[in-house]
Amino acid sequence: MRNTFVMNSTGSDPSGVRVEVLTDLGDLSGEWDRLVDSQPIPSPFLKSWWISNAGTDNLTIVCVFRSDRLVGGAAFESGSWGPAVLGIERVRTVGSELLAPDHLDLISTAQDRSDVTRAVLAYLLRKGNRLIDLNGLRADGSLAAALDDAVTEVFDAPFAFLPSAFDTYLAARPGKLRSTIKRRGKQLGATGAKVEVVEPEDLNRAVQVFSELHDTRWADESGFLSAMDRFRAVLADGVTKGEVRITELRLDSGETIAIEIDFEVAQRLSFYQSGRRTDHEWRACGTVLRSAIIESAISRGVTEYDMLRGDENYKADWATDHRQLTNHRLPVGLRSRVVFAALSRAPWLRRP
Repeated sequence: MRNTFVMNSTGSDPSGVRVEVLTDLGDLSGEWDRLVDSQPIPSPFLKSWWISNAGTDNLTIVCVFRSDRLVGGAAFESGSWGPAVLGIERVRTVGSELLAPDHLDLISTAQDRSDVTRAVLAYLLRKGNRLIDLNGLRADGSLAAALDDAVTEVFDAPFAFLPSAFDTYLAARPGKLRSTIKRRGKQLGATGAKVEVVEPEDLNRAVQVFSELHDTRWADESGFLSAMDRFRAVLADGVTKGEVRITELRLDSGETIAIEIDFEVAQRLSFYQSGRRTDHEWRACGTVLRSAIIESAISRGVTEYDMLRGDENYKADWATDHRQLTNHRLPVGLRSRVVFAALSRAPWLRRP
């Protein structure tokens, strides 16, 4: 469904753009994804296969056109916030509940970025009562800059620039990591363990294996598996588009001892989730698998391995740099501001 959003009372916009608010991308998916590929950071979480499957609330896609050409936009999910009687809307990034997308921003052509930013901001700040609650924005992105006064948190996202040769990348890693990869790689290889990329027809088995290994490793520490139905839909769509890679370390018996799920978009590989056996005999199997994944990526011409949000210690061994991400919360409308202020003064109240 499409609704035209008018940015001013005259019914036209001086910049010459037209804004439509969609509930699904439909036949615009191809144009949208090509725009994502051209962004400064082509995040997989901006892709149509993520947007269409990851959310829990009503999907809202702001599309900006110049004539009939899509020149930019932004995707959100909208639900309610606070007591229902107050009628306050909550606008979030798509999949922000449990699936933790990041490196998010609006998308646009280079020449239309200011007009697209203004259009998206006008939509978010339009008349009404809502809480803009956006997590995982690129700190240097257009949307984060437009909402700069509403920053609530800043955090790091480590990544590695990948050279043209794996040996060059590996030589710059800490000695302990290099030793582990070499020693445990040889030992695991002697048991018959092999690295295999999951084929699309084998997706259901691989997702089940991932669920079991992830649960074994994290159990109640992770709430991720409660979003498994949404994630399974994301994977199925992403695999079809050729932008989701699932890689396993498997024994001759067919048993998987480690698995990693990565998103590959515009020569960038983003590590998303993993699972592994925790038995002592399979120690460092996840490390060996990651090394093989990066080596394969370099051979395909991938130029970056992104480890997304979080500063866990192990990421420092693989990273060469980091970016900053931001969370933003901004109440719009009188009722929203009153409720937001009340909650800010009483942090012991449950966050709505």
